[in-house]
Amino acid sequence: MGVKFVVKGRPNPWGYHQMIRFWISRIWLHEAIEPYEYIMRMDSDSCFKQHNDFLPGTRNEDIVYHSQFVGVENRKEFTSGLIEHSEKFLERYDKSAGNPMMWRYVQSIWKNEGTLPLLNTNFEVSRKSFMQKNIVKRWHESLSEEKPFGVFTHRWGDAVTRFLMCAMLTMNYEVDTSYPDGYGHKEQCLEEEVDAA
Repeated sequence: MGVKFVVKGRPNPWGYHQMIRFWISRIWLHEAIEPYEYIMRMDSDSCFKQHNDFLPGTRNEDIVYHSQFVGVENRKEFTSGLIEHSEKFLERYDKSAGNPMMWRYVQSIWKNEGTLPLLNTNFEVSRKSFMQKNIVKRWHESLSEEKPFGVFTHRWGDAVTRFLMCAMLTMNYEVDTSYPDGYGHKEQCLEEEVDAA
């Protein structure tokens, strides 16, 4: 039996796991994204309060993923087995981490704190052609569609697994971690302020 994670107001304890599964692996197979190269995700309680010059694309053509570092996973039980899974994945495909600085940071946080770093998934921009590359697809499938089915058994989240994806499968110049101009979330998105913008 997997780790149950109940969201207040939602009676189905598996609904959140399915949401994570969708954003990790299923969206990249969905026909709705077929005509687009960039997929911009933002939460329903997010907003933009000023013009942004490059969204929904990226700052330059080398960028395959745009998000922000937001700390580490507080719920350490949601990272159980994930670092070992990541290392086995790299070994299985005879790869070394593409972004050594991010990978060393992953290893350091794991060694010193027993948890893993996060990227902000309240807002992210992904290049579809990167997310659909064979090795990236295999990474995503390994999280939700193959044993140990970590999204369901350990509640591996999209914010943690996105950081690992970037550390393992991108080059340092392919990731943009800058804050998007004009972006706000939750209390920064009061209706009056958004309307005034």
